[in-house]
Amino acid sequence: MQIQIYISVTVLILMQKSASEAVSLTSPANMSIECDSYRVEVQWEYPDLSRDVQFQVEVLQEFTEGNSNITQILTQNLSLDISKMLFNVPYSLYYVNVTAVRGEEKSRPTQSYTFSYDVYVDSEIRCYLDFPEVELSPKDGKLHVQFANPLQLYRNSPALRDLTNNLKYCIQTVQEKKRESCAICEIKQNTCEMSVVFSEHRGEYCINLTGQIEPNFFHDKSSCFTGDIRSSSASQDIN
Repeated sequence: MQIQIYISVTVLILMQKSASEAVSLTSPANMSIECDSYRVEVQWEYPDLSRDVQFQVEVLQEFTEGNSNITQILTQNLSLDISKMLFNVPYSLYYVNVTAVRGEEKSRPTQSYTFSYDVYVDSEIRCYLDFPEVELSPKDGKLHVQFANPLQLYRNSPALRDLTNNLKYCIQTVQEKKRESCAICEIKQNTCEMSVVFSEHRGEYCINLTGQIEPNFFHDKSSCFTGDIRSSSASQDIN
């Protein structure tokens, strides 16, 4: 009986020691996610890179229809562009686990915040798209607004490569907040353009541009045109 107890205690100690050694590496810290119209990048910090440590990056994806997917890759860097590891980007929820690895040793994984481009998905990080450069010019007594079609400009980026919906955008005159005009920009169009009417002429004409390619939304973009839109002598200021 005493021998059995001794053997059991010894096995338990060895198991505890093995488990302790398995997680002896420090876990990565201060993970962050950066996402925009072009890419998604995950970054982290690690206190000691002198002992041939690698990092196992695991991207976990949950589709809105209920399916899931896991993709893994090893890197020695403290950051990784995971864009090519993402699928069906406009309609999914993601999070990332990063684990320090050295030989057979592994740290406990560090998990990122959840992130998504889909505004209807409940995520901790919301990824928005950005409008391209906006050009403002006078045209027939109106302010002409023109920009490259995001569906053309970003069509090979992780954010937009799976999109099939058209861009809906709206332009609001800042000085006349109730005046708003909206239009549709189809994927076949190279540029999106619209002329905006101001009720009175002034020295500066400012607009606010909003848009969405369902279910993804854009950051608002404000632009100002200085001069008289009845003439061609003017300048443009874009924020």
